[in-house]
Amino acid sequence: MKNILKKTSEMFHKTIYIDDMCLYDFKDVDMIINQNINADNLKYDAAGNKSLLLGCRYVMLRDEFKDLGAKIIRRKVRDVMITTGGADPFLLTLKLLYYLKQENYNFHVVVGSSFDDIYVEKLKTYEELKNINFYYNANMKELMKKCDACISAAGSTLYELCSVGVPSLSITVAENQSKAAEKFDALKIIKNLGWHNELTREKVLEEINSLSNDYNRRKNVSMTSQSIIDGMGTQRIVEKILDMV
Repeated sequence: MKNILKKTSEMFHKTIYIDDMCLYDFKDVDMIINQNINADNLKYDAAGNKSLLLGCRYVMLRDEFKDLGAKIIRRKVRDVMITTGGADPFLLTLKLLYYLKQENYNFHVVVGSSFDDIYVEKLKTYEELKNINFYYNANMKELMKKCDACISAAGSTLYELCSVGVPSLSITVAENQSKAAEKFDALKIIKNLGWHNELTREKVLEEINSLSNDYNRRKNVSMTSQSIIDGMGTQRIVEKILDMV
């Protein structure tokens, strides 16, 4: 990576790197962008007038997640979203459905674009249950607006959920999600259920019911989430790049 960054700095007037874990020497980079909530805790070297765009002010979301009004938080949780991202290599969606199928919620399950056909057929065995609905090519914003809570893999979807104000639980499925998930949890914004391979039915039920039964917690989480993710991160980045060049 060091050689690649040095070569790009020689080829281009300015070099920008989008990062998440601060694993490399970025001395040949002019700007580092890390949108994660834990970015300020990482030890980036700002020497050489390097521009550091760190944290939730620089979250890069699609335009549809801009200028969203406050979410209405219902007293009773009825609709719960389940999303594990574009792919689900650890069969997490299937595991969650097995754990939750008998619970008194309507589940709205996102089927990612990279779920293979065999896996989708396994998921479809749950279609006969009236409280489980599947979404292919889902309109994520509208689905988030519809739902009262969400269980999500701890990737970039968490920032979309925050912008909409959806009280959520996260599950860590990759190393580059771990620290951000811990920070969300520490700030009491999104409770992290831990690593996917350590998940238990008891843990999932305990936390989804705890969230469901605490209206004030959900209301406060929703307001806090929308206050830290306003959907303007991409615009701020563009302005900083224009200033730099």
